[in-house]
Amino acid sequence: MTEKRTTPSSRSIDELISEALKSDEKEFLDHYKHDPSLIQFISANLRGRMGWLGWGTFIMIDLILALGIYFGYQAFQSGNIQHTVLWASGTVMCYTAIGFLKLWSWIEASRRSTLYEIKRLELHLAKLAE
Repeated sequence: MTEKRTTPSSRSIDELISEALKSDEKEFLDHYKHDPSLIQFISANLRGRMGWLGWGTFIMIDLILALGIYFGYQAFQSGNIQHTVLWASGTVMCYTAIGFLKLWSWIEASRRSTLYEIKRLELHLAKLAE
């Protein structure tokens, strides 16, 4: 015996979206009307649920930068060619790590930008439904 599945309702998606967006949610989405600046997108990595990870990345970049500067200084002060190559290799590794951490930060900003655009799309759909 096969059971017939019933649909929740025959309402359109626009009606469902407008019902889902209550007045307080509409006020929340009002700040999505204008595009934020680049500084606001970057600083968004330091807020929210994953803000601690953004701050940790920011601190790690600073620490690795200081370490890379120290390694570079030691590479120039070293008299032995073998030590110079080792110190320079450490410098290159530090700056590569900084590049990866900055890349992660930009990817995170891109993810937040995508979420921002999805919220704007929801707002436009709710306005069209009214």
